[in-house]
Amino acid sequence: MGVLPEHVHCLNQLEDDDCWSVIRHRVFDKSPIPSELEPIGREITKKCGGVPLVATVIGGILCNKRNKDDWREVWGSIKEADGVLPALQLSFNRLPKPALKQCFAFCSIFPKDFVMEKEMLIQLWMAHGFLQLSSEGDKKMEDIGDDYFNYLLSSSLFQDAETDSYRSVITCKMHDLIHDLAQSVSEPQTLILGNGSQSNITAATRHLNLISDEGMAAAKIGDAMLKLHTLFFETKVFPNIPANFKKMRVLSFCGATIDKLPAVLRKLKHLRYLDVSETNIKELSEFITRLYQLQTLRFMHCYYIERPLEGIENLVNLRHIYFNQEDLMPAGVGTLTCLQTLKLFVVDQQKGRQIEELRGLSQLKGKLEITKLKMVRNREEAVIAKLSEKTTIQELALDFYKKSGLSNAFNCRDASEECRSEERRKHDEDVLEGLQPPSNLKSLRISNYCGEKCPSWMLDDLRNLGESTHLKNLVSLELYYFHQLKVIPSLPLGNLVELIIFGLDKLESMPPLSLSSGAKVQIKQCRSLKSIVAESRLQELIIVDCDELISIGFGTRATMSLKEISRRFCSKLESLPVLTDRITIPS
Repeated sequence: MGVLPEHVHCLNQLEDDDCWSVIRHRVFDKSPIPSELEPIGREITKKCGGVPLVATVIGGILCNKRNKDDWREVWGSIKEADGVLPALQLSFNRLPKPALKQCFAFCSIFPKDFVMEKEMLIQLWMAHGFLQLSSEGDKKMEDIGDDYFNYLLSSSLFQDAETDSYRSVITCKMHDLIHDLAQSVSEPQTLILGNGSQSNITAATRHLNLISDEGMAAAKIGDAMLKLHTLFFETKVFPNIPANFKKMRVLSFCGATIDKLPAVLRKLKHLRYLDVSETNIKELSEFITRLYQLQTLRFMHCYYIERPLEGIENLVNLRHIYFNQEDLMPAGVGTLTCLQTLKLFVVDQQKGRQIEELRGLSQLKGKLEITKLKMVRNREEAVIAKLSEKTTIQELALDFYKKSGLSNAFNCRDASEECRSEERRKHDEDVLEGLQPPSNLKSLRISNYCGEKCPSWMLDDLRNLGESTHLKNLVSLELYYFHQLKVIPSLPLGNLVELIIFGLDKLESMPPLSLSSGAKVQIKQCRSLKSIVAESRLQELIIVDCDELISIGFGTRATMSLKEISRRFCSKLESLPVLTDRITIPS
């Protein structure tokens, strides 16, 4: 949507006093300012050019410097500078490690205002060898990358960070001025072609981003690609790649409208990062499994691929694999003992697809979704997966039928039919009991479960005064389509900030909602549920399609903080308790 000219406001530059306030707050927060530092700081402020970003970055430089000599050194570095870019250059010059400078400079390969995904960025840095392991400690390359990312973010070289439900940063951007800085320190090695760019690839170019057909200029690229280490490719026609194109470390076709991969890629023996997501390719060529140095492989939203990749066990250095279609899960991932990212695992009884494949993947972290758990034979087989030992997994989703999510759950009528079988009910109870998650899990989602009871690891241990033994760190719990469960016993809800109960048709009662202060609760399609009692300081309570619901009770603490109740299609619920005036109650 456009902006009318009369509504465009030109922002004036900050006054020096305002810039000094930015620096002072960044360095000292509310602490008093040493008298000998303020005069130097005000002189430094004059080089900010009235730009808040520059003041913030300089504040970051001074943040850990509290003596007069250090401040004078900073002032001496910029007092002859003309314009704001030299002041920003100081922040780059003072990055503590050469590898950190490489990581920052590499970011110029993205266009301005590009949203950089943290996981992807760290994997790209790793592919180029910027994240070298130190001789001391047991940090992985990804951990070092995480440290570097956080340092650049805290230095204001990254900004506009977005976080997930657990306050972990997942994306960020670079300010245009910072992007100009990154370009200035990465030239001539990094180049973006397209959208009016007048530059051409040269023998010095190592990192190339082709963002349009206009920028491809295939005839001009040719032999100049021989020394490329990075190629981001979003055009329709693949450039004329030389046969001895061997130095590539990173290759991304994400979003390109290509339907097959060029055979010359089989020669990329040093390739460590390959992304073919959102393309029209029809197969994952077998030569991919001969790229033995590959660390990251992404094929998300590849809807035209007809069969899964075979021979993935050859990729012994693979650490991260991304796909989101059940029928594309490769067989044999259990041999990839370096694997850290496997967001989806689809159980089958075929060799290489059984749940025992998860046994040796002790380094898995982040999110793991396991689907088609009905294919697990018994509890013993479930235990072999050793989920409880995978302590770096934060989010776990377990689906007994097919891939989780409301869009699929609505179509799980077959699962409901199967739940009428006593054998299936007993099977699900045994399997879920054997899938005990790690104790530090933050999010748990279970779907299409036919058991009549919850597993023991999910219940409150009353001997521990109501503290859950296994799920004490859980902050989000989602239960979808428990087709036979009639009663939810006491659950570990004390730290939850989100609770979703959806499609538990036979659920008649549940424990009082004693959740973390400010929690949000959704209860939907629980058509046998008769009453709900909230005892904690909820922020939001949404109740939909609960036909038999008669009453909702609130303790004093609940009503004092509840901001919204939403109730729909609850025909027998005639009234609600008298609540405070701050609460809105949509019908």
